[in-house]
Amino acid sequence: MSGEALQPTTETVVARLNRLSALATAVCTTVVLVAMTYLSQSHVNEVSDLPEYALAGILFLEGRGAELYDVRQISAAREQMFPEVRHREFGFLGPPPSLPIMAPLALCPWPILTVLWILILSASAVGSYVICLRLFGSFGFIGNLFWWSGLMLSGPLFEALHIGQMSPLFLFALTAWAKAMRSGMVVPAAFALAFFVLKPHLAVPLGLFLLGAGRYRAVTVTCAIVAALGLIALAVDGPSVYVAYAKLMSELGSNTAPIQPELCATVLGQLMRMPGMDNTQAELVARLVAVFAWIGCFLWGRVMKQSPGWLDAGLIVVVPLTLVTSLHSHFYDVLLLLPSLMACFRTKWAGSSPLVLRVAIVIGLALFTIPIYALIHYQYLLKGGVINPYFLALFAYAIWVAAAAWKFREDFR
Repeated sequence: MSGEALQPTTETVVARLNRLSALATAVCTTVVLVAMTYLSQSHVNEVSDLPEYALAGILFLEGRGAELYDVRQISAAREQMFPEVRHREFGFLGPPPSLPIMAPLALCPWPILTVLWILILSASAVGSYVICLRLFGSFGFIGNLFWWSGLMLSGPLFEALHIGQMSPLFLFALTAWAKAMRSGMVVPAAFALAFFVLKPHLAVPLGLFLLGAGRYRAVTVTCAIVAALGLIALAVDGPSVYVAYAKLMSELGSNTAPIQPELCATVLGQLMRMPGMDNTQAELVARLVAVFAWIGCFLWGRVMKQSPGWLDAGLIVVVPLTLVTSLHSHFYDVLLLLPSLMACFRTKWAGSSPLVLRVAIVIGLALFTIPIYALIHYQYLLKGGVINPYFLALFAYAIWVAAAAWKFREDFR
């Protein structure tokens, strides 16, 4: 073999450099996320939502679940069990059937739980990424690292780790549900979807899509699991837990300030920021939009009923539509977009979209990266900015994928 044949070509050198740069970017973004998460834990007692979850498990097992939905009682319990944790002005928001899910948190000592919780959330994010690659196939070495770097740099993931929010667990439940449904394992899929009983408003549109798509067994088994959880809560805490929850929801209906809906990248959140818009009017319009979105999810399921690609069609359209029209969907919940984005980028129409649209997508995704997120959230949204850029980006994405999926619906068949 000649010496010239042993020399790497220009294309080979460029390919290696691209691979190395992609690997270096993935490593650097991971280090940045780990470092920022570690440093943020020094303020865990000031911002973490973990005490709410641990308290839910403790009071549930003690038969005092009703106290979770009373601001005065839960404040007293919190100060007694977690005196070092910042005081909060609202109770636990998960419905009573979600309480048995929180019970395991009561069995772990608080110092250990704070560390274990971060590890669980981190493992859930990594596991979700791996499942997505198995669901939609490899994007190639560089492409896989691109998605990994994007996940590591995402503001929603950092915010979830920073305040101990459960969105990585919801992401894992969503991806596990999708993987199980694709494999025909209805019961495991139902258990995964039942986890959303903690935030049922995020699961209802997906359930309607399943009904429209004729996946009745999946919905039935999920409802049976939720009903079983509800009966457990009833047996342990009695009917008072449901009465207290109904009362809390009624109070929040007339005073939504404690949950800060104006910070959400939703129709409701944006309307509440508009000058001259009364909160009651904003909620009425947002509820109407949500109802139309639910109807749309059901009808989209009907359209995709006989299509082999019905699952991808649901993830692409239903998830962003759910997030943007939900009455309560915070910034960290945007993490649920990961399977929708990856499924979307696997479609033919996404790959052949015009350059202008691709640039718009890149700009939209950039808004959700850690440095830009911190600037927009703390320096703009918290100071009363009128237009929520995250709402505009999420709304535009939801409209685009819905319109494109409908136009190219034959691609799912």
